[in-house]
Amino acid sequence: MALVKCNNCGHMVSDMADVCPKCGAAVTQAPVETQPQPEAVSNNPNKPKRKGVIIACIVAVLLLIGGGAAWYFHGSDKASKNGNEHPVYSEELRKKAEAGDAVAQCDLGVCYTYGYGTELNLAEALRWYQKAAEQGNASGQRNLGLCYEIGEGVEKDMTEAVRLYKLAADQNDGQAQLLLGLCYAAGKGMEINYDEAARLFQKSAEQGNSFAQYQIGMCYDWGYGVSQNYSEAAKWYRKSANQGDVAGEVALGLCYVNGRGVPQNYQEAFRLFKSAAEKGDAEGIYRLGICYGRGEGVERNQAEADRLYQLAADKGYQPAIDFLNQQRTGIVSSSRQKEKETVNFTGTYEFNDGFHTWVL
Repeated sequence: MALVKCNNCGHMVSDMADVCPKCGAAVTQAPVETQPQPEAVSNNPNKPKRKGVIIACIVAVLLLIGGGAAWYFHGSDKASKNGNEHPVYSEELRKKAEAGDAVAQCDLGVCYTYGYGTELNLAEALRWYQKAAEQGNASGQRNLGLCYEIGEGVEKDMTEAVRLYKLAADQNDGQAQLLLGLCYAAGKGMEINYDEAARLFQKSAEQGNSFAQYQIGMCYDWGYGVSQNYSEAAKWYRKSANQGDVAGEVALGLCYVNGRGVPQNYQEAFRLFKSAAEKGDAEGIYRLGICYGRGEGVERNQAEADRLYQLAADKGYQPAIDFLNQQRTGIVSSSRQKEKETVNFTGTYEFNDGFHTWVL
């Protein structure tokens, strides 16, 4: 999926949409491609030339590795308050669950999902999420919805996933608000609604969810569901980056490269890209390579740049793959790289949370 420009009002909309959400006109134009020069990124604030992945749809990178615990199956807050990052299986927990304690039921499901103190058993996990959800437990509803979205123990069913996310989001569950917002933005199980997506991202972000902070930043950056505001975008990217979220770090780094919403500062951009790269983020690695290739924020080092381009390509990052192919064919020089970048909304993603590999 890509962005197209509305012929009537000029607003950028998804090419999957039938009508422009801003003016209601039919969407007919071919996708718009932007081609920034990594060596000379435009500073024109009206043309943000960079990878704008507004929706990294459910766990595209599973950002819990990079600090954004937005995606995995959460239990109750009780475990974290007791000094544990997650619930751990015990006979006491099982007895509570069997006695009908909804919180314990959800936590037991998490234990079976990840093997926390017990064997991995996705069928048992689903059963306990179902019991918790039936009692109206928001965490159980959200986790069960995630099961339906990714097909854990059940066939994928986005309609059912959305229904469960809504129930949990209505109880102010921040994780569910984020997941539901992604559904609205991508048109998964419902019609695309950017206004509703932005509203849900905002609510989740205000509860401290780092990936929701990144998402609402993207909304402000591109003007989806909110008025375009680069300063507000940078503010939310910073909140996300400050929690160590790689998506927030890369996005804020690009703000500094372009001087968009913040004063241009290559040293700060380099720091942020380096932080994301050290966590294994492919785009962070690629952007760090560009810094070395340009000598922006760091002494120019083409050998290091080429090493990083290859590392990003080895991780499957398409712009790095394309650039290396262009180098080999002589289409562009090493000092002038071009990459096609569009705003993606949906697709097929594979992610690994350290216990399972999910395909979405």
